[in-house]
Amino acid sequence: MVLRGSILTSGKWRAGLLCVVLFLCLWPGLSDHVSVEWGMRYFWLLLLPVIIRVREPGNFSLRYLFVLAPLFALAFWLPHPLFRFGVLFAAIFLVIEAFVGKLDRLAPVFAVLVAPITHYFINTFGFHVRLSISKVVARTLKSIDPEAMDIGNALMYQGQEFHVDPECMGLRMITTSLIVTMALIALRERRLKTSLSEFALPVLLLVTFVLVAVSNYVRILLLVVSAAPAGGFWHEVIGLISWLLFVLLPMIHIVERWDRVRSVASMTKTVWPIWKQRLVTTALLPTMLVGMIHPVVPVEDERDLFAEQLNIPGCERTILPNNVVSFTSDHLQIFMKPGKAFYSNDHHPMSCWIGSGYHFTHEVLEPFRDGTICFGQLSNGASTRYSAWWYDNGSTRTCGQLEWRWLAALGEGPFRLINVTADTPQELMREVSRLYRPLEAEGHLLKGTQMTLM
Repeated sequence: MVLRGSILTSGKWRAGLLCVVLFLCLWPGLSDHVSVEWGMRYFWLLLLPVIIRVREPGNFSLRYLFVLAPLFALAFWLPHPLFRFGVLFAAIFLVIEAFVGKLDRLAPVFAVLVAPITHYFINTFGFHVRLSISKVVARTLKSIDPEAMDIGNALMYQGQEFHVDPECMGLRMITTSLIVTMALIALRERRLKTSLSEFALPVLLLVTFVLVAVSNYVRILLLVVSAAPAGGFWHEVIGLISWLLFVLLPMIHIVERWDRVRSVASMTKTVWPIWKQRLVTTALLPTMLVGMIHPVVPVEDERDLFAEQLNIPGCERTILPNNVVSFTSDHLQIFMKPGKAFYSNDHHPMSCWIGSGYHFTHEVLEPFRDGTICFGQLSNGASTRYSAWWYDNGSTRTCGQLEWRWLAALGEGPFRLINVTADTPQELMREVSRLYRPLEAEGHLLKGTQMTLM
């Protein structure tokens, strides 16, 4: 009985029990949004106990309470997965530091890397990375085949066409590689009982990012030269070998040879008043309650009043359940998607069309009139369509993710997303030329008025 009582009053036991309860309350609403999809969907869970560890047992802290409080307020005000995910990790970190001891500095970095916003950021901004690597690979291939060339994300080599798609680029391996590097750092520090210097972590993560880019360059080059079919055995083997040789093995060597270390000082246990632990437990009650009764799926409440009342000759206008305005004809489809907050996702056409069963090829970013525009080719079996999209706030038209988010953060938003898709390039350019003009800012059109775009 004495043994059982000591276990139940143990800080580790109480922290573990509270973390399990927090996870059960908050995770069900997040499981559909946290989709860091690598070879194994939740590979990062295997490395979680390696990276998230208590560096200073018995040295308690309430510092994560100051992180949890604003995140909780944001999650209550706007049930966005970004804020709810932050609440989950901040609450768990708070419990561990209040009942067991201070966590390693790797813990918050790990939480950021596995967050949904990081996965979305890599997928969205990876478009420009793929175009850049395609150009570099094309220059290399010219030394073998002078007629080799790149068209957006497509490569022409010895009469064959290859596409540098998100899966082929291995962009999802960026997050995996960064987490593996953090695990290597944690294992080294634990084994040698030392700590790397403060600037070592960002430097090593930056080196990892560069090595991933080199690995992807080598991977794409070998895939094109060998003509390994997508999804085939050698396609996967070449990708794995490239990652092992150009990312994992170099990072193991670099982390082990990094000599800028400091010894870990022995920590004395702090006197922890019982009211502080009770304060932590009390703070978790509303967190768990909101997690159970407050929906995490953000309500699509943004509306574009201008688009909802716009008439495009020859097209039938439909307002979809998510407030996206669709204009359709026999050979044309136009989507006007309401502007989002600068920190949110944006109904990116690539995600939407891929979700509808289409495959993106020939992605090209080109200047057009006073802005930029993205072009792409959609294929679904024998069907081929042509698509273009850009962001418009009524005065600025751009395809730059950073540009529209920065302007929106400065109050120059919202930016609606306009996506035009047609059966032929000629029809596409005719509609793009008609729509690529200063449009009213969202919500500036008075209700009851109609506007026809000639």
